[in-house]
Amino acid sequence: MIESQILSIFLQICNGVKALHESDPPLCHRDLKPHNILLNEDDTPVLIDFGSVVESRGIDVKNLHSNTRMEYQEDALETSTPSYRPPELFDFGGVFSDEVVDERVDIWSLGCVLYAMAYLQNPFDSAILRGGDLKLAVVNGKIDFPNNYYSENFNHLIKSMINTTSSERPFIQEIISQVEQLLKSENV
Repeated sequence: MIESQILSIFLQICNGVKALHESDPPLCHRDLKPHNILLNEDDTPVLIDFGSVVESRGIDVKNLHSNTRMEYQEDALETSTPSYRPPELFDFGGVFSDEVVDERVDIWSLGCVLYAMAYLQNPFDSAILRGGDLKLAVVNGKIDFPNNYYSENFNHLIKSMINTTSSERPFIQEIISQVEQLLKSENV
């Protein structure tokens, strides 16, 4: 698929996620992955599997009672797919104890989805194929781009979403604006 086709489909996915994030109360999906996005005949994406959806209010991990922290982490581990799960949902109260968990957990997953759409694999598959540990690969957030098929701005968009510091990840509206800009520059 060419970059503009991928971005057009991805923009529609982002608009679906935006509807969740801007609902009342705001929601986050927490299990965005290619298997939870169906395409109809005209390549319109449809989000599915809302069993992992929770309110996206900012959860300040360091201020949670240890039992609540444990319950929230267990729920996240049960309802989100490890290779698309952001680092802050792997290790509540550990390395990421200063993180605030909010709707940007979906932004990480969207970055992984966009990578998978472009490169036909999860960004952390290569680490696992080399004998590495998935959790360690995700927590480190290092990704490789296997070829030069896509523009530097396209790959930069992916990197901005797959940021191990959740507070530095953009919100969905910023992602939508960046995708729209990339599509405009493609059509010039």
